[in-house]
Amino acid sequence: MANLSSTIRFLPRCSSSRRTSGLRSLRTWGVLLGLSVGGCSEPTEMAIFDIQPRSGPVVGETPIKITGQAFRNDSGYTVYFGTQRGDAVTIQESDTLLLKAPSQKEAGRVDVVVLADHGPAFRIKQAYEYVAGPSPQ
Repeated sequence: MANLSSTIRFLPRCSSSRRTSGLRSLRTWGVLLGLSVGGCSEPTEMAIFDIQPRSGPVVGETPIKITGQAFRNDSGYTVYFGTQRGDAVTIQESDTLLLKAPSQKEAGRVDVVVLADHGPAFRIKQAYEYVAGPSPQ
């Protein structure tokens, strides 16, 4: 029986215009075939990749950076930490939201929810931890 495997690797070529390029390889029966794929385009679907930092004091006010893709300047964003709404959400780039964590009554982990006015919503389970006392650095 032949061993079938495939590899897709994307190498960004022009970050300012969101150009993507890459090499798609298909290995079949010991033969390596390559197909070059490329083009410039904006990501069309909003996504969340990371939240930093992942913890802060219960008093809130911790600066938060959410990285993702396809954040639109023509839309507003609301971010909840548990049931509390984050303050001063701003779009730094199409891949970065900045805000301040709200306060919480008790220490512990909470879900983070990112809502876009134009529709998409993301819930990141237990993504942020509130701690008693000063912010851990």
